[in-house]
Amino acid sequence: MLSIADKNFDLSSPDIQLKREAAFLPCVKRFQVIGKDEIMLSIKYLYTDLNEDGGFDIRDFFILASEVAVNTKSRLRFMYRWKGIAEGKKATDPEFQAFVEQQVDAAEPGIDRKF
Repeated sequence: MLSIADKNFDLSSPDIQLKREAAFLPCVKRFQVIGKDEIMLSIKYLYTDLNEDGGFDIRDFFILASEVAVNTKSRLRFMYRWKGIAEGKKATDPEFQAFVEQQVDAAEPGIDRKF
C-alpha cells in the first residue's frame, strides 16, 4: 500500500503504475499514480537529481517508488526485503538475499499477488 496525503494506492494491483519524469524544466519533476485509464494522483515539485546514484541513499522518495513499482517481481522483491529488515534480518546477508530471490522467483508471471 502506498499512502500519499489522504490517498491510498494498492501496489499489488497490476493496474497501478507509478511514473516520475522531468516536467517542463530539468529541475521540475512530476510524479504520477496511474490507474487503469486515469491519472489518480499528479504532483509537481522542484528537485535536482545531481546527488542521486540509484543506491539505498536515495533522497527523493518518488525516484525510489517509481523504480520499485516497475513490475510485479520488483514490487515483491522490495516487499520481502523490507519485511525481513523489519524482522531484524540483515539486507546484506547472502542467505537472506537468496531467500528473497527464491520468494520472488516462486511468483508466477501475471499472478495477482496480495502482499
